[in-house]
Amino acid sequence: MWSHSRADTFGYMGLTIFLLLAIISGVFPTAAAEDVDVYDDNYRLQYRIRGGKVYDRNYRQQYRIDGNKIYDRDYTLRYRVDDGKIYDREYRLKYRTGGDKVYDRDYRLRYRLERKH
Repeated sequence: MWSHSRADTFGYMGLTIFLLLAIISGVFPTAAAEDVDVYDDNYRLQYRIRGGKVYDRNYRQQYRIDGNKIYDRDYTLRYRVDDGKIYDREYRLKYRTGGDKVYDRDYRLRYRLERKH
């Protein structure tokens, strides 16, 4: 079984994924039609967005993008994108975008986005 701290880590990663999807939708409004790779702040590949779906680095589907909303695999609403900012279901600010970079609410760099041509 997972230790409590490891479970928290995976929970945080899941939250981060949802937020990234929302951010990508805001930064790249046509993300559903584009291929986008998401790297962490150390340039390690974290996620791939292909055809409006988000996959982890091993190509396991994690989320889907529908307009300005991000849903998990069970079609539960997780995040909304509005004017380059990501909000959770209760409209609490989670992330901001700046060009091809994603920052947390305290403006710390978290991810870099790269469109595939």
